[in-house]
Amino acid sequence: MLPARELCQLARRRGVLTVVDGAHAPAMVPVDIDSLGCDFYGGNCHKWLLAPIGSGFGATHGNGRQCHIDTVFFEDARLGT
Repeated sequence: MLPARELCQLARRRGVLTVVDGAHAPAMVPVDIDSLGCDFYGGNCHKWLLAPIGSGFGATHGNGRQCHIDTVFFEDARLGT
């Protein structure tokens, strides 16, 4: 695993926005999005959480660094849905 928290801190000091692709993290390792300090975080729910294919979530931080999480679901053309 990459040192995401440290990389996000380094980027923030330089004024760079950060995006963490946490595709495999949910249910595999503890995920504390706030402690990462990233600006954007995306995760899949269908891999290790066994949710329907195409489900996931995205988290963003506003100016006050409060986390906002949205759930998303994309239709899977392979399943004909």
